[in-house]
Amino acid sequence: MSEGGSNSGETPVDVVETTKEEEVSKTEEETVKTKEEAVKTKDEIVKTKDEIVKTEDEAAQTEEEVAKTEEEVVKTEEEAAQTEEEIVKTEEVVEGKEEEEIVKTEEVGAKEEEEEVVEEVVEKEEDAEQEETIKEENTTNKNEISTDIVASKEKEEMIDYFSATPPSLGILRLDHDYPPALGDINNAETFTYNVYYRVVPGLTFEMCKSGKLSKDVQEKLFEAVDYLEKEKDVSGITADCGFMMFFQSLVRSRTKKPVFLSPLTQLPAVTSAYSENEKIIIMTSNGKSLEPMRDLIRKECGVDTQQERCIIVGCEDVDGFEAVGEKVDVAKCTPGIIQKAMDILQEHPTARAIVLESTELPPFADALRFYTRIPVYDAITNANFFMTGLQDNERFGMNNMEKWDGKQKENYTFGQNLAEDEKENPTEEDTGKLANKSRVVPIEVEDEDDVWC
Repeated sequence: MSEGGSNSGETPVDVVETTKEEEVSKTEEETVKTKEEAVKTKDEIVKTKDEIVKTEDEAAQTEEEVAKTEEEVVKTEEEAAQTEEEIVKTEEVVEGKEEEEIVKTEEVGAKEEEEEVVEEVVEKEEDAEQEETIKEENTTNKNEISTDIVASKEKEEMIDYFSATPPSLGILRLDHDYPPALGDINNAETFTYNVYYRVVPGLTFEMCKSGKLSKDVQEKLFEAVDYLEKEKDVSGITADCGFMMFFQSLVRSRTKKPVFLSPLTQLPAVTSAYSENEKIIIMTSNGKSLEPMRDLIRKECGVDTQQERCIIVGCEDVDGFEAVGEKVDVAKCTPGIIQKAMDILQEHPTARAIVLESTELPPFADALRFYTRIPVYDAITNANFFMTGLQDNERFGMNNMEKWDGKQKENYTFGQNLAEDEKENPTEEDTGKLANKSRVVPIEVEDEDDVWC
């Protein structure tokens, strides 16, 4: 072996042993360290167990407190229940006492009332016995005498009541005169009761159709209403022009008498008599002239003439029917009026009644009834409806009312019952004057639609 191989002086065996010792030493250190960590872990486990024990102790304490609280709640509920029982018991006692007092009071009141009733009965019996004694002493036939006296007195009172002046109709007239045909509202012989007319000075057809009155004419209208009501004592008031419907509410505000200025016031009764799908024919002098009155008719009559149910039929194209205030040739116009109605019925087979709006159409009413076989209502049936409410029915009931002798009490002429100054020519300052005084000059109209109402 060379000299370089023996510098450290150690053999391979020594090197190995040295290495083993180092590893053993290292292992022992790790073992010590592991034991220390084990001891530390054991300490922590002990500490954790202590904390668990402490926590369990606290939980046990909390459970005891909860149990104690629950016992207090139960006790409080029992006390509350006991308190409620005491309140109920107290209320029952109070109510029982009040009911006893009420019953006692009622018994006392009933007893007092009973005593009063008994006293009254006794007094009445004594009075009755006394009256019977007096009657027996003074008469031998008290029943017959008493009956005769009562019947005689009632008869006298009833005769005084029913022997009053027969019902009469007041008619407001436009300021225009014309020769009316029989059946026209301005012919007094049309009616079966007394009628009284009063013209309104200045109320021309044109003004009436406009629906607006001057101040002077309105005053004259009120004077006419007052005259018919207070001086003639009429039973109701109507008018000779359908356009007077514009003043229905105005006249109604002036009088307590029934006011029915237009034949259309009977329209609600007619429409209510038929179902909604059945139609009503309204015949007028001129269909276009009725258009401005639709809203008024709806307001006053509650009937919407714009609905399909109401069929407006103008007669302005009927040959001979010159509805401008001239005398109507009834014979000449009748065929045209009938044909127009029949044509409308052919077109509207569900039509059930006819209402004649124009006051010059009633002369054709009977012919329309005959040929159409449906009800026809007009200015005359409108007046009759209100008048029959005051007339005697001779077929039953009392018949002591004064009978109409069939003769009109007043032979009216146009302008009658007016003051002399009202007959003077009207001025711009005073329109309440009689504008038309004779039949020499007829009314002039502005256009074709300005026809008589």
